[in-house]
Amino acid sequence: MNGTLLQKFIKLIADYVGLQIREQDYDNLCDKIFMRIKSLKLSLPEQYYQLLKSQNKTSKNEWEKFITLLTVTESYFFRDRGQFELLKNVILPGIIKSKEASNEKVLKIWSAGCSTGEEPYSLAIIVQELIPNWKDWNILILGTDINEVALGKAREGIYSHWSFRLLEKQIQDKYFDKFQGKWKLKEQVKKGLSLTI
Repeated sequence: MNGTLLQKFIKLIADYVGLQIREQDYDNLCDKIFMRIKSLKLSLPEQYYQLLKSQNKTSKNEWEKFITLLTVTESYFFRDRGQFELLKNVILPGIIKSKEASNEKVLKIWSAGCSTGEEPYSLAIIVQELIPNWKDWNILILGTDINEVALGKAREGIYSHWSFRLLEKQIQDKYFDKFQGKWKLKEQVKKGLSLTI
């Protein structure tokens, strides 16, 4: 694919879904474009570009498939250990203490690009561990993603053993139930915290 057309795809993706494609990901992007071209039995990348750009029902359906390819859906609980340690030990305790001092028991957290839900559910676990009386609070944890397939899995809250590779067993047992060879998030975690995905 020529560089000019590739840049058009990159701009179209940024405009349509807000994803910024890094230079080191250009080859990967081309592979995904050609994967969709082959699947649709198109002969030229320009045809695929025009399809995505056309803004009709067919285009919308294709964007849903393309977005699924573009987004990273590999996740697990407490994935970035350093960030979660900082949240658990510094950031959230400071916010909680400040809210308690002002008697404003409201906490809102947004997990953008939440994929299959491990990140917002990790945040929910931290919040429940840090706030013993969390039921007396107005807590909202919002998980969003542009990948509807990933969001569907997040809403189910069912995970394989692979998602728990960094989670302590006692935490897993406390917040999840065994379910058909996998693990299902307990309803109290979803409902009690106004967890919206």
